[in-house]
Amino acid sequence: MDLVIVNVAHYLKQMLFMLALLDPTVTLTDVSNIHVPNVELVTIEHFVNNICTCECNPNGMYGRFYLDSDGHTTLMLTTQDGMNIPWGDIRTDSLAIHELTHLVQYEHKKFGGLHTGSLMSLSEEEIEEIRVRSERHAYENQNAYLDMYNMPQVDIDKRIEWSVAMSTGGCGGEGKLAGTAVLVVPD
Repeated sequence: MDLVIVNVAHYLKQMLFMLALLDPTVTLTDVSNIHVPNVELVTIEHFVNNICTCECNPNGMYGRFYLDSDGHTTLMLTTQDGMNIPWGDIRTDSLAIHELTHLVQYEHKKFGGLHTGSLMSLSEEEIEEIRVRSERHAYENQNAYLDMYNMPQVDIDKRIEWSVAMSTGGCGGEGKLAGTAVLVVPD
């Protein structure tokens, strides 16, 4: 069991360094000092059936960055078996890059995030604008990673619309992720 945790931590550190190489707003110093977050691996079926409030494709890949009930940073990643990260899978790596972008935004208050105390002073429109900028940044990094391997890129505007709706319960669902999404307001 410890070997799996060490491997996941090592994998995420590698992905953080890759993120610093892809994103001109992130430095190696930014990522070298970040503690590896908790990781929650779930099957795609679990995500679609228990977490998704919008239209989710059973063949899709999904992830979330959130603070757990103890306030620890956590990445949720979907994998085929819900137990192992498939090493060297470009699509999974691109998902990790996307979610790690949110971790960096949170840890360094990079553009587009919100710490809890800042929410009170913002309008719903301002919060949505921050969500959109945060997601755009993450999807741009995800596409940059996919581009390195000549893989099809995600439709950023379509995915932003879906991501924002998921985090706010805007799909007519219960908003199961609304309480877990983390935004960081720039200083």
